Amino acid sequence: FFYLDPPYYTKEHIYEREDANAFNQHEELVEALKQIKGKFLLSYNNDPYIKQLYDGCIIDEVETQYSVSGAFQTEIELLIRNY
Repeated sequence: FFYLDPPYYTKEHIYEREDANAFNQHEELVEALKQIKGKFLLSYNNDPYIKQLYDGCIIDEVETQYSVSGAFQTEIELLIRNY
């Protein structure tokens, strides 16, 4: 079983790591996941491009609360899986 939580698509700027903006391997990740012999669960931000990349997988939309500068914000997160 593989659980993955890559930098969110088009949201790389929110990560504090210096090299987070360098993550542009979303297409490579989906191709690698197609080849694994096991189950995976992947969390991503809600974006039409990500939904297109993972067409054929099961995609659940989950409402999630984030705390930003002390205020709560609700967004939809994608849970993508092959099982």
